[in-house]
Amino acid sequence: MSEKKKKLDTMCGLPKDVKGDLLDAFREAVRKPRFYCERCHRVARKKRHLCKPVRLREKGKSSR
Repeated sequence: MSEKKKKLDTMCGLPKDVKGDLLDAFREAVRKPRFYCERCHRVARKKRHLCKPVRLREKGKSSR
């Protein structure tokens, strides 16, 4: 039997008890987040991991 790492599709559909290979993918996805989901308010580095991604404001930039 071959070992296959689980792939993370979207953060929004993840169960609350993330384990194993999926936990490694989760850690990588949330490292240094750039986006958050308007629907479930989770964060991710890449917008493809969220259902309704919105860019977080970059450090040092004003919203005005």
